Amino acid sequence: MNKPISYKAQMACHTLNKYEIPTIKKNETGRRIKKMETNELEIGIGTKEIENLKPATVRIVNVNIEEVGKKGNKKLVCSCKHPDREEEINLSAVKYNQKDKLVTSGLWLNKDEDDLIRKGSALANFMENVSVTTLLELVTKEVPTTTDEKGYLCFKAY
Repeated sequence: MNKPISYKAQMACHTLNKYEIPTIKKNETGRRIKKMETNELEIGIGTKEIENLKPATVRIVNVNIEEVGKKGNKKLVCSCKHPDREEEINLSAVKYNQKDKLVTSGLWLNKDEDDLIRKGSALANFMENVSVTTLLELVTKEVPTTTDEKGYLCFKAY
């Protein structure tokens, strides 16, 4: 059962694009501002397909450690330049060989007792494959990519 809309809301819909709803918010100074927001319940299906990038050699232009999830686990995120796209892409997973089997894993920052990157981890395997000893040395490296089981782009380290 639909709830009746107030006269004021009806008038606002007539004067606005039907996909935008005005909301009143306060800015940093505490001043009230009117902001237009999209009503997500009225959005239709788009016509643009997801652009899947093909595996290619990318150049790493920046590296960051980001906290992920509720626990705040740390993960390496590499900003890369792909030859088929103008904007940078972020990659944070690697496909590598583990016990004669190809495995895809995130570039999690797992440390050992000496506060170094854990030997045998996905990140350590990736670093060894690229021939670097620190994460900062990854910047400017050219690294091949491949796709994981779901079709997402990831680093290739095998």
